[in-house]
Amino acid sequence: MNALNYYSMRLYNPNEIRDWQEIEIFGIPALFTNYRIDRSSLPERRFAFDIRGNGGNIDFAAVEHTVIADYTGTVVTAQPIKMTKGGRWRNILGNYNFEVRTKKDVRRRVL
Repeated sequence: MNALNYYSMRLYNPNEIRDWQEIEIFGIPALFTNYRIDRSSLPERRFAFDIRGNGGNIDFAAVEHTVIADYTGTVVTAQPIKMTKGGRWRNILGNYNFEVRTKKDVRRRVL
């Protein structure tokens, strides 16, 4: 996907999304969606990060502030994720879990 296509893609308000998946990333409760989130529509003190695949067989390779190519989805957290590698991204291989809490519990604390 090129930058022109990225900017023409629809950004979603978190309240429009019904298929959130509860996850834990770096020990932080989060909600995951395959939709791109409009950051300006997030409640105060909520953070959105994009997930990048590796372009091959790994869908969850890195977490970044914004992903254009190899976009997998977006996570929303109630606390920031500390980035490495110059503050732009962080490797997430093995640092996430999709079965941690009930959706109601995570959604109440994240959104």
